[in-house]
Amino acid sequence: MLVFHATSLEAAEKLMLSTEPRRVRDLATAEVSAICGYLDSMYNKAQITMPVTEAAVCKAIYFGRVRESRDTRKPFTEEPCLYLVFPHLEDDHDVWVAKLLRFVVEPSFKQALLSYDLPQVPGGVKRAAPPKASDGKDKMRGVRKHYEVRAHSNEDWNSTVIVPWSDSIAEARRQIHHLAWKRMQEIVQSSVDDDIRMFRDMLLLIVIPRIEHTVATDCNVHIRGGGSSVTALKEAASFYDDDLNPEFLSGGRALYSGGYNLTIHEEATVSAPLARKPSIKQFFT
Repeated sequence: MLVFHATSLEAAEKLMLSTEPRRVRDLATAEVSAICGYLDSMYNKAQITMPVTEAAVCKAIYFGRVRESRDTRKPFTEEPCLYLVFPHLEDDHDVWVAKLLRFVVEPSFKQALLSYDLPQVPGGVKRAAPPKASDGKDKMRGVRKHYEVRAHSNEDWNSTVIVPWSDSIAEARRQIHHLAWKRMQEIVQSSVDDDIRMFRDMLLLIVIPRIEHTVATDCNVHIRGGGSSVTALKEAASFYDDDLNPEFLSGGRALYSGGYNLTIHEEATVSAPLARKPSIKQFFT
């Protein structure tokens, strides 16, 4: 698994925002352990302003994901998932998810969708409708509610076709993510409501729960003692170049599990990005 600390929602090239007013997917024990070690390291290096307890990490709220899993039978595996950690949150009741959506997330995205610059698309485009939280009545097992943040109302969100205005669409999406994240922080910081102030000092994490990856090696190179953990990370990370923008990631942590003589549950902290929009495999040196 991989865990990154993101400085903005702009870290996600696309965003499927969760609109369920309840906890959708809690972090697994191994994920909590890796995140706690990573956040402790960040605090010791003065990269975050306050320590974050294990209890706070356990109460992290699933915020959405960058895309669906490539294997539709296995959701929450190799797709980047976004979590918000709230150091001051008192418990993990669903009511906090509903409050976060209604009073922080919804108004932030509504304003962002009214404020960003529309992409330059032939024929012109209209703004997409803002997200609205689910009423929570749909109890069908496995059904998840998401809102796809679109650059315009008719955007083919799943399209991978490159057109002359693709950059304009991507930039519009980044603006929406930037404005929404900025407004979320403003709402929480300026609120006089004690419940809303529980969300202050929030941290945005991107968690890739499980990457099943076989390390490729140069056939002309004889490797003794098994594969390299750095090689494995670089190759695995390269699959996320279209999903994540390293400019808004401040390093991260990897948790290995078996294979190629890598130590079971070996952990490694990774470095900050080297330049704007490199491949994220450059995190691993």
